Amino acid sequence: MQRFFKLTFQILHVVVLPLAFMAFLLLYRPEKMVGLLDMGAGRFDFNVVMLSCILLGTEALMRTGFFFLKKLVKLDLLLYALWCMLEILFFTSFAAMYVTLMYRGQYLYFPMYGNCFLMNLAVLIWPYLLINLWIILDNVKFAAKTKEAEPDNMVRFRDENQKLKLAVTAQALLYVEAKDNYVTVAYLDGDKISKVVIRSSMKRLEGLMKTNGLYRCHRAYFINPAHIKALRKDTDGFHFADLDAACNTSIPVSKTYYEEIAALV
Repeated sequence: MQRFFKLTFQILHVVVLPLAFMAFLLLYRPEKMVGLLDMGAGRFDFNVVMLSCILLGTEALMRTGFFFLKKLVKLDLLLYALWCMLEILFFTSFAAMYVTLMYRGQYLYFPMYGNCFLMNLAVLIWPYLLINLWIILDNVKFAAKTKEAEPDNMVRFRDENQKLKLAVTAQALLYVEAKDNYVTVAYLDGDKISKVVIRSSMKRLEGLMKTNGLYRCHRAYFINPAHIKALRKDTDGFHFADLDAACNTSIPVSKTYYEEIAALV
């Protein structure tokens, strides 16, 4: 979904939708739309151009908001589809107002809104589908290219928006710690320990951890058994795993997981 927020794709919506709307109506001149917009005075072409300008303005406003929305909301395809429908509803509110004013009070706003919505939906659904199909194909192409560029033996950590934050070998991983809405990945970078904080949840990464040889040792920790130097109990009866890394690092081991971890060391 992250690439749906690209500025290029927002500009594409702003430019292509009004042009497609205007071209379709002027070229094919649907009977119902002509009946609505001609107004008995040969104003069809003029009104189509004006509505296209209104669509341009509403798309520019809505897509600007969508571009900045990524900082607040994690979107999936369903929410994105709802946003596109909201754009059509928003455009229809202005289009119905324009047509009602042009008829100088002959029609009420809300019945006109219903007529305009059905017509706008019938015209705009196709360019929306084609543009977003192009974006989806671009996402697939980008994902394939990214995968090719990454070594196969790397463990890839992505944030909640599927943006790659870290690629590291499974052998270099030490532990993963969860805190609030973030996880900290600790790994060996040469002789030093490096840490990367990623906005994600432990639950999301659990499958990735198990696949690459890390085991849960605590509700907030996954650990790599290959780097455990010793298991010990402190004076209060709590268990810890001491790592063989270059600095003194100890990871808590809860009673629930102690036997499993001890069998791996």
